[in-house]
Amino acid sequence: MDGCKLLKDLFDCLGMSHMCNRFLSLGYDQLQDVIYLKKDQIESLIVNPGESTKFLRRLYEERKVVSLWLQELGLRNYQEALFSCGLTSLKSFIGVTVQSVEISGITNCVHQRRLLRAVQILAESFISRDAVGIGEWSAHGQAKGGRLGHFLCLTAHVHKKINKDTPTSPTLIRPVRFLVDSGSDVVTLRPGIIRDLNLEPIGTAKQTGASGVIIDTCIYSACVKIGEKTVPVEVVSDAMDSLGTPVLRHFNHLIHNDKHFWLEKTCD
Repeated sequence: MDGCKLLKDLFDCLGMSHMCNRFLSLGYDQLQDVIYLKKDQIESLIVNPGESTKFLRRLYEERKVVSLWLQELGLRNYQEALFSCGLTSLKSFIGVTVQSVEISGITNCVHQRRLLRAVQILAESFISRDAVGIGEWSAHGQAKGGRLGHFLCLTAHVHKKINKDTPTSPTLIRPVRFLVDSGSDVVTLRPGIIRDLNLEPIGTAKQTGASGVIIDTCIYSACVKIGEKTVPVEVVSDAMDSLGTPVLRHFNHLIHNDKHFWLEKTCD
């Protein structure tokens, strides 16, 4: 099947066949030319925001798109095996590894490499749509030592919580390199940062100290900004800057290779 026919089938299955000729007229005559487009490129081609959003959503979620994509890659004969493993949308292929490809029954190493190369390009395109922050596995200055020495880290901006009586000032916004701790239900900051930002104390909480003694710990009000999203949080003082679930739950997350992508979440 030629590229133009695959492309027409793509727009048909997306329910947007009226747009196919525009793409063809601009030289997009292969399926991969469209599937690997990034969000800003799509929006420049489909200027109606509602239609561009619908296009991107259906592109990554429709089962038929996977069939056409595999056909262009010359891997259509693996379709049912991949579907049986739950790989039924382009979105589901993000993060696929050699091991998961082998489990799906693709044992030919040439075909494995072909699929994994395509998945890599697909992941880069998909991630560019919604990523508002990018962290990585790396050493953290306040967590030296340990068996591995590498942690998920993210640089975010912290500022005093804004209210109508005390507007924020750029001088009170500070970038902070956080250790990401999905097992923690708090956000922590070092005392010096709390002091520099003049964070407002709002109460106390009981905390077990190293000796087992229960102590009162001061809680501060702050905001953490990742990309364009600002999350109001309660902060406690600690020797390490860390982000726990009060911030993590406001984002979707994808760990791909050594990167941790913080993705926009449409609703909390």
